[in-house]
Order: sequence, then structure tokens, then C-alpha cells
Amino acid sequence: MKTVNIDISKKDILEVVAINTAYTGAKNPGDSSIFERVATISEDDEMLSRHWPVVFGSLSDKLRNFIVDSQYGADSFSISLELSGAFDEAMLPGVKNDLFSYVAAAMTSHWFLFSFPEKWEEWEKRGRELLDSAVAKLCVRRRPVRNRV
Repeated sequence: MKTVNIDISKKDILEVVAINTAYTGAKNPGDSSIFERVATISEDDEMLSRHWPVVFGSLSDKLRNFIVDSQYGADSFSISLELSGAFDEAMLPGVKNDLFSYVAAAMTSHWFLFSFPEKWEEWEKRGRELLDSAVAKLCVRRRPVRNRV
């Protein structure tokens, strides 16, 4: 068995959420005031932080078959995953990226639920796709190699 540790910082996630919301607000045709309504600012971090444990819970639930340890904190969370000994290590950067992107998309969707409901479902769906992608990558195994003597 292989153990993999994944750490996700809330500060990093909130930066990505700010980019996601600002870009969505700026690129939305029509109402020019939508940017002000949708884009997050540092004062919104406290409200966004309320969704942090919800997203962590969803992530933990989806990965429950792999998790051997998890540490939840106000500023970060980390999980230790136990994977097959044949797990393809080449998939690990993709898994980490998918999980980070899932958390960012999920936090963005929670924000849009209140500020821009028209975009909520799109971001929620994207988050689910990223989480499913991470789980699929965790199940990738290397082909067995016969040792030649």
C-alpha cells in the first residue's frame, strides 16, 4: 500500500475563488453592476469561510474509501490517502490538481448560490466533475512488470 498526503490551504483557495468570481462578473454581458455584486473581496472571506467545513465534508465523504487520516483546521486541511501498491505515481499531480480545483469550484458555487444563482449550477457541476476525476485517477494502476532474471 502507498500513503499519499494532500494539503489544501484556505488562503490559496480564497485567492482562486476571488479570481473565479471576478472573471465571471467581468465577462458577463448585460448588467454592468454584476461585477460589484459577484466578485469577492477580502471582506467576504469570513462569509466564504462558512462553506469551508461543508466542502471539506463533501471531499471527505467522496474519498472515504481512501482516507486513513484527515486533519481539518480553520486555515487548511490535509488528508492522508492509502492507495494500492500498484497506484501509478504519475497520476498524483493530476489528483492533487483536481482536488484543489474541486475545492475552489465548490467554494465558488457556494458563493454564487447567493450572489449569482444563474451560475451556481454550472460551478457545482464542474466541482463534481473534478472530484469524480480525482477519484478515477486514484484508481489507476500500473501494469504489472515481470522481473527478468
